[in-house]
Amino acid sequence: WITGDCYLLRAAGDSMVDVGIDDGDLVLIERTEEVFDGQIAAVLTEDGTTLKRYRIGEKRPYLQAENKSYAEETRFLYPREIRVQGLARKVIKELK
Repeated sequence: WITGDCYLLRAAGDSMVDVGIDDGDLVLIERTEEVFDGQIAAVLTEDGTTLKRYRIGEKRPYLQAENKSYAEETRFLYPREIRVQGLARKVIKELK
């Protein structure tokens, strides 16, 4: 189930819990600089690397956290710079 050039990214925080990505999970990332609207991507911003849903806005791309408990101003991020590093493909979790 692994294709292409991939790496593992350890998720930190709770911003993507509504899509099943929890703090400490390993996420399989396929290296690419191109993703489509609505896909979950690893992106580099001025604040560092983050894992969020990539959205195409009217003027520029933005990022969306997937945690409904977040206030709107923290669910939708508008960094000055977004550099896509890869596309999230799989989540690996610890068994409980």
